[in-house]
Amino acid sequence: MLPPLTRAVDVELIRDGGSYAATFSDKDGGRYILFTRIKQVDRGQNMKEIIGYEPPILIDCNPTKRPQETDGRVYSELSGPATAVTWAEARTIMALTKGFAERLDEWHRKWLDQMNHVVTSDGGLPPTVEAITQWRRLPGLVHNS
Repeated sequence: MLPPLTRAVDVELIRDGGSYAATFSDKDGGRYILFTRIKQVDRGQNMKEIIGYEPPILIDCNPTKRPQETDGRVYSELSGPATAVTWAEARTIMALTKGFAERLDEWHRKWLDQMNHVVTSDGGLPPTVEAITQWRRLPGLVHNS
């Protein structure tokens, strides 16, 4: 059963290559994140291909439900307990974003449109997102495998 969410608060593109997170609140101020993680495959030679999105999850942002922070380790809201939701439930949640785009800047509106596409297409790739991307390491950074 979904928590009684009342309004959209934020939307963002995650720096993992294309996952989306939309934050919502309930009537008591509790915060929840609807999260859609990218599915990507390695195509070799520093090429990745986004092939869609995993089924959505709803994350409870209550800090008392996240792992305890320690010196040198701080847990984000994305570290809260997550519950799997169906694409239909995700569409119900995203319906709360109607009219929300008017309050957003250009980048956030774009991310909201893209996330709405992901949810309404049951994890499909938005047409404005390039499926294949090339990445490279910054000079001087060492990667320990």
